[in-house]
Amino acid sequence: MQELTGRLYEASKECGKSRQSRDGKDIQRMINYLTDRNLFTTEEKSLRSISSRVVAGDKVNADKGRAVGERIIKVWKGRTFKNINFPENHRLKQ
Repeated sequence: MQELTGRLYEASKECGKSRQSRDGKDIQRMINYLTDRNLFTTEEKSLRSISSRVVAGDKVNADKGRAVGERIIKVWKGRTFKNINFPENHRLKQ
């Protein structure tokens, strides 16, 4: 490719040792952050924020977004846009 284009390959600064070292430190920092907070337990099934640890209430259904979307598509199939409504049970709750 270098011969074809007449351009020489140069290693990016992103590949340097200092960048690799910084990336390694950043990865370790993330691992420590998540480990210290013990967010991923098998006992807890509720939806929660990683950064704030706020647990979603029972009415929140964002984790069911795909199922809600598929249900909406089935209901709307074959309709024109002006004939579509958006009832409460077709919305994700926050």
